[in-house]
Amino acid sequence: MTTSNMQGADLYARDLRAFEEQRAEMLLQVRRLDTRIERLQRNEPITFMSLPAELRNRIYDLSGCIKLYQCRVCSTTVFGDSNRVTHQQLSAKIDGTSIRKRYSWPWIDIWCCKRGKRAGDCGHAHRITILWINRQEEVIPHHRCKCSGNIPHQQRISDSSQLAIAQVSRSVRLETLGIYYASYEFFGTMFEPSRDRAGIMKWLKAIGPENAAQITSFRIVYSRKQNLRFMKQKMIGKMREMGLRIDEGVVEAVRLKAPYCRCEWCVMQTLREKNRDTTNPPQTYKFCAYDC
Repeated sequence: MTTSNMQGADLYARDLRAFEEQRAEMLLQVRRLDTRIERLQRNEPITFMSLPAELRNRIYDLSGCIKLYQCRVCSTTVFGDSNRVTHQQLSAKIDGTSIRKRYSWPWIDIWCCKRGKRAGDCGHAHRITILWINRQEEVIPHHRCKCSGNIPHQQRISDSSQLAIAQVSRSVRLETLGIYYASYEFFGTMFEPSRDRAGIMKWLKAIGPENAAQITSFRIVYSRKQNLRFMKQKMIGKMREMGLRIDEGVVEAVRLKAPYCRCEWCVMQTLREKNRDTTNPPQTYKFCAYDC
């Protein structure tokens, strides 16, 4: 078979797969429509769970009950349905032209302890929310923060009891928690192996394997090479058993850029730089099935 024939066969196979996927999606929509018509004919009451999934997701999004907003400075997190969150109108130029596009951005109305002399509200939320799951009480918010011993930390780690809407019913709980764990980035630290490993495993056990399987980004911040070896030998296999999709590259190790400072700001800054396209990104290692 010539090269052109092989390319033509590959193109035909791709088109065939795309057609089959579209056909399956159309059949699914037809079945959903038939189900709704049958319910209307039987005069069954329309409930929240009988609505299409797209409409339910839109309701969750507008209510803010699953959204978490995070301060750019102190990493405080607040749910979108809280009265501490407002939306301010902002504007920006489009492609360097004189045309300006107006949009709203969440504003966190909580006192921020890291602003120093510019003390005030947390302000505009960060575009990416990152949640620390095994944060220890003695961790200081910032290496220059003088009030770290007096101001309680307000970052909320993720556990199964956080979402108020998850207490409505079992079906709503399964749906909302699945969306919640798939929407945010989670991370743990590995500075003191025994203690930090116990904290991560406790959290994974609390959320259960079904929710752990929904996570799309889980990072472990470490400071020394022996911490990375410890994770490979004594953690990754167990984390896979508890639901994390190690085979798909969900779990990644990120080395702390300031190894002698373990304050929250330095840890979060390392992860922020990992998300940005910087010239000097932190060292990373993506775990795979070989490490289990």
